[in-house]
Amino acid sequence: MHVFPCRLDEASCQVTLARAAASRPWLMVFWAGLRAGYDAFEKTKVPPSVTPDADGSYVVAGGR
Repeated sequence: MHVFPCRLDEASCQVTLARAAASRPWLMVFWAGLRAGYDAFEKTKVPPSVTPDADGSYVVAGGR
């Protein structure tokens, strides 16, 4: 299951996320990291392969 705060490809979503992150800038970094997985799923309709990187970020590799 993939859960996103909103449709990340919609301008209204980006405005909403920016407002929500105004006092918590780390949220924009987090949501930007979700975007690769969102875009991969929207393109292929297959959940992407997501693995953690050594620095704690996530690496998204297309659809499985």
